[in-house]
Amino acid sequence: VEIYQLELEAVSESELSYNLVCSKGTYVRSLARDIGEDLGLGACVKSIRRVGSGGFNVDAAMKFSELDSASNIERQLISMEQFASDLPSLEVTRDEMRALEQGDQRPLTRAGMVLEPNAPGEPKMAKIIDENSRFRGVLRQTPEGSWNLWFLV
Repeated sequence: VEIYQLELEAVSESELSYNLVCSKGTYVRSLARDIGEDLGLGACVKSIRRVGSGGFNVDAAMKFSELDSASNIERQLISMEQFASDLPSLEVTRDEMRALEQGDQRPLTRAGMVLEPNAPGEPKMAKIIDENSRFRGVLRQTPEGSWNLWFLV
């Protein structure tokens, strides 16, 4: 857990408001409790708003009310490749790709050797890349550490 930035935004008699930039796995509610304890008070979270995750930020988001009025909605959508851009990669051979397309998940056993294991309780995903460096799908790690195909494109 890493706290990159913690900026006090507002203080009232009964509430603190702050902006936080942190690593994944940070328990924001626990942080609020810990701040309260350090102040000698009880504390809990009133609201949390995530404004960014990975390479995505709410500033680039389209409002739901704008969906009907968008002249070309497809230009506003991100591709699956963009979605998976920050995931680790598992490169598969042509034969392995063919096997995955036919429902055979045995090529994913290599993922355990190539990708680092996940932290307990933290779901892990990786992208599948073919021999031509093209995005082909996403796999997920189970709590037991094995890998399953999530989807192929």
